[in-house]
Amino acid sequence: MKRKKKFQLKNKKGFTLIEMLVAVFIFSVSVSALTAMSAKSIQTSRNAEKQLVADYLALEAIEVVYNLRDTAILHRYTDATWEMVFQGGTDIIASNEGCFDGTGVCNFYPDGSQMVLGNCSECKVYLNDTSMYYYQVHESVGNGGSGVDTGYKRKIKISSVDDGQVSVTVTVSWDGGEVKYVEMLYLWQ
Repeated sequence: MKRKKKFQLKNKKGFTLIEMLVAVFIFSVSVSALTAMSAKSIQTSRNAEKQLVADYLALEAIEVVYNLRDTAILHRYTDATWEMVFQGGTDIIASNEGCFDGTGVCNFYPDGSQMVLGNCSECKVYLNDTSMYYYQVHESVGNGGSGVDTGYKRKIKISSVDDGQVSVTVTVSWDGGEVKYVEMLYLWQ
Protein backbone atom coordinates (compact mmCIF):
# COMPACT_ATOMS: atom_id res chain seq x y z
CA MET A 1 0.00 0.00 0.00
CA LYS A 2 2.78 2.34 0.69
CA ARG A 3 3.94 1.95 -2.86
CA LYS A 4 0.58 3.00 -4.16
CA LYS A 5 0.69 6.27 -2.23
CA LYS A 6 4.13 7.12 -3.59
CA PHE A 7 2.93 6.42 -7.06
CA GLN A 8 -0.07 8.70 -6.61
CA LEU A 9 2.10 11.51 -5.35
CA LYS A 10 4.38 11.28 -8.33
CA ASN A 11 1.49 11.59 -10.80
CA LYS A 12 -0.04 14.74 -9.19
CA LYS A 13 0.75 17.91 -11.05
CA GLY A 14 1.04 21.39 -9.54
CA PHE A 15 0.81 24.83 -11.13
CA THR A 16 3.82 25.73 -13.17
CA LEU A 17 5.34 29.16 -12.98
CA ILE A 18 3.89 30.15 -16.37
CA GLU A 19 0.38 29.09 -15.36
CA MET A 20 0.68 31.15 -12.18
CA LEU A 21 1.83 34.23 -14.11
CA VAL A 22 -1.05 33.90 -16.57
CA ALA A 23 -3.56 33.61 -13.69
CA VAL A 24 -2.13 36.68 -11.94
CA PHE A 25 -2.20 38.65 -15.21
CA ILE A 26 -5.87 37.78 -15.87
CA PHE A 27 -6.79 38.70 -12.31
CA SER A 28 -4.92 42.03 -12.57
CA VAL A 29 -6.60 42.94 -15.85
CA SER A 30 -10.08 42.18 -14.48
CA VAL A 31 -9.48 44.21 -11.29
CA SER A 32 -8.16 47.12 -13.38
CA ALA A 33 -11.24 47.03 -15.60
CA LEU A 34 -13.57 47.05 -12.57
CA THR A 35 -11.67 49.98 -11.05
CA ALA A 36 -11.89 51.97 -14.29
CA MET A 37 -15.62 51.27 -14.56
CA SER A 38 -16.15 52.43 -10.99
CA ALA A 39 -14.25 55.67 -11.58
CA LYS A 40 -16.24 56.38 -14.75
CA SER A 41 -19.49 55.63 -12.93
CA ILE A 42 -18.62 58.09 -10.13
CA GLN A 43 -17.72 60.78 -12.67
CA THR A 44 -20.97 60.24 -14.56
CA SER A 45 -22.92 60.45 -11.32
CA ARG A 46 -21.27 63.76 -10.38
CA ASN A 47 -21.99 65.21 -13.82
CA ALA A 48 -25.63 64.15 -13.55
CA GLU A 49 -25.88 65.82 -10.13
CA LYS A 50 -24.44 69.07 -11.50
CA GLN A 51 -26.84 68.95 -14.44
CA LEU A 52 -29.81 68.39 -12.12
CA VAL A 53 -28.87 71.31 -9.83
CA ALA A 54 -28.42 73.56 -12.87
CA ASP A 55 -31.85 72.55 -14.18
CA TYR A 56 -33.45 73.41 -10.84
CA LEU A 57 -31.63 76.77 -10.65
CA ALA A 58 -32.85 77.67 -14.14
CA LEU A 59 -36.43 76.62 -13.42
CA GLU A 60 -36.35 78.59 -10.17
CA ALA A 61 -35.45 81.76 -12.10
CA ILE A 62 -38.30 81.22 -14.54
CA GLU A 63 -40.69 80.74 -11.62
CA VAL A 64 -39.53 84.07 -10.14
CA VAL A 65 -40.32 85.83 -13.43
CA TYR A 66 -43.74 84.12 -13.49
CA ASN A 67 -44.28 85.32 -9.92
CA LEU A 68 -43.38 88.93 -10.80
CA ARG A 69 -45.83 88.89 -13.69
CA ASP A 70 -48.62 87.34 -11.65
CA THR A 71 -48.08 89.73 -8.73
CA ALA A 72 -48.32 92.74 -11.05
CA ILE A 73 -51.47 91.44 -12.65
CA LEU A 74 -53.14 90.55 -9.36
CA HIS A 75 -52.45 93.96 -7.84
CA ARG A 76 -52.86 96.18 -10.88
CA TYR A 77 -55.54 94.20 -12.69
CA THR A 78 -56.09 95.62 -16.18
CA ASP A 79 -53.41 98.30 -16.37
CA ALA A 80 -50.41 95.98 -15.95
CA THR A 81 -47.69 96.42 -18.56
CA TRP A 82 -44.39 94.61 -19.03
CA GLU A 83 -42.58 97.82 -18.07
CA MET A 84 -44.46 97.91 -14.79
CA VAL A 85 -43.79 94.21 -14.15
CA PHE A 86 -40.05 94.41 -14.75
CA GLN A 87 -39.29 98.01 -13.85
CA GLY A 88 -41.98 98.52 -11.21
CA GLY A 89 -40.48 100.37 -8.28
CA THR A 90 -43.75 100.21 -6.33
CA ASP A 91 -44.47 98.77 -2.92
CA ILE A 92 -45.64 95.57 -4.63
CA ILE A 93 -43.25 95.28 -7.56
CA ALA A 94 -39.58 95.95 -6.92
CA SER A 95 -37.49 97.99 -9.31
CA ASN A 96 -35.94 95.40 -11.63
CA GLU A 97 -33.38 97.34 -13.57
CA GLY A 98 -31.34 96.14 -16.49
CA CYS A 99 -33.13 92.89 -17.29
CA PHE A 100 -35.95 94.01 -19.52
CA ASP A 101 -35.77 94.29 -23.29
CA GLY A 102 -32.54 92.35 -23.56
CA THR A 103 -30.45 95.29 -22.34
CA GLY A 104 -28.53 93.22 -19.85
CA VAL A 105 -28.36 90.11 -17.75
CA CYS A 106 -29.46 89.77 -14.18
CA ASN A 107 -30.16 87.39 -11.34
CA PHE A 108 -32.76 87.62 -8.60
CA TYR A 109 -32.55 88.10 -4.89
CA PRO A 110 -35.02 88.69 -2.07
CA ASP A 111 -35.37 92.24 -0.78
CA GLY A 112 -37.71 92.25 2.17
CA SER A 113 -40.97 90.77 0.95
CA GLN A 114 -40.13 91.33 -2.73
CA MET A 115 -38.08 89.49 -5.27
CA VAL A 116 -35.77 91.77 -7.21
CA LEU A 117 -34.21 91.21 -10.59
CA GLY A 118 -30.87 92.97 -10.35
CA ASN A 119 -27.92 93.49 -12.66
CA CYS A 120 -24.99 91.18 -12.20
CA SER A 121 -21.65 90.94 -13.92
CA GLU A 122 -20.61 87.42 -12.95
CA CYS A 123 -24.04 86.29 -11.70
CA LYS A 124 -22.55 83.73 -9.32
CA VAL A 125 -24.75 81.47 -7.20
CA TYR A 126 -23.70 80.75 -3.61
CA LEU A 127 -24.75 78.08 -1.16
CA ASN A 128 -25.64 79.30 2.33
CA ASP A 129 -22.85 78.02 4.56
CA THR A 130 -24.83 78.18 7.81
CA SER A 131 -27.58 75.79 6.79
CA MET A 132 -26.40 74.43 3.40
CA TYR A 133 -30.04 74.11 2.39
CA TYR A 134 -30.56 76.97 -0.01
CA TYR A 135 -28.84 78.90 -2.76
CA GLN A 136 -28.38 82.66 -2.75
CA VAL A 137 -26.98 85.23 -5.17
CA HIS A 138 -24.87 87.25 -2.71
CA GLU A 139 -21.77 86.00 -0.98
CA SER A 140 -22.83 87.58 2.31
CA VAL A 141 -26.06 86.81 4.11
CA GLY A 142 -28.05 89.33 6.11
CA ASN A 143 -27.38 87.54 9.40
CA GLY A 144 -23.60 87.92 9.15
CA GLY A 145 -23.00 84.53 7.55
CA SER A 146 -21.47 83.96 4.20
CA GLY A 147 -22.01 81.82 1.16
CA VAL A 148 -19.88 79.19 -0.51
CA ASP A 149 -19.25 79.69 -4.23
CA THR A 150 -20.94 76.78 -5.98
CA GLY A 151 -19.32 77.35 -9.35
CA TYR A 152 -22.74 77.98 -10.94
CA LYS A 153 -23.56 81.19 -12.79
CA ARG A 154 -27.20 82.05 -13.50
CA LYS A 155 -28.12 84.74 -16.03
CA ILE A 156 -31.64 85.94 -16.81
CA LYS A 157 -32.41 87.91 -19.95
CA ILE A 158 -35.88 89.23 -20.79
CA SER A 159 -36.68 90.44 -24.30
CA SER A 160 -39.91 91.92 -25.62
CA VAL A 161 -41.46 89.94 -28.46
CA ASP A 162 -44.58 92.05 -28.91
CA ASP A 163 -46.97 94.08 -26.72
CA GLY A 164 -48.33 91.07 -24.89
CA GLN A 165 -45.41 88.66 -24.96
CA VAL A 166 -41.84 88.45 -23.69
CA SER A 167 -39.10 85.88 -24.03
CA VAL A 168 -37.33 84.86 -20.82
CA THR A 169 -33.95 83.19 -21.34
CA VAL A 170 -32.23 81.67 -18.33
CA THR A 171 -28.72 80.29 -18.70
CA VAL A 172 -27.03 78.38 -15.89
CA SER A 173 -23.42 77.46 -16.49
CA TRP A 174 -20.79 75.62 -14.49
CA ASP A 175 -17.36 74.21 -15.10
CA GLY A 176 -18.02 71.61 -17.74
CA GLY A 177 -21.56 72.41 -18.82
CA GLU A 178 -24.47 74.74 -19.41
CA VAL A 179 -28.24 74.57 -19.49
CA LYS A 180 -30.45 77.09 -21.22
CA TYR A 181 -34.20 77.51 -20.87
CA VAL A 182 -36.32 79.83 -23.00
CA GLU A 183 -39.87 80.54 -21.90
CA MET A 184 -42.45 82.69 -23.67
CA LEU A 185 -44.69 84.66 -21.28
CA TYR A 186 -47.97 86.38 -22.06
CA LEU A 187 -49.30 89.34 -20.12
CA TRP A 188 -52.74 87.89 -19.55
CA GLN A 189 -55.36 90.06 -17.94
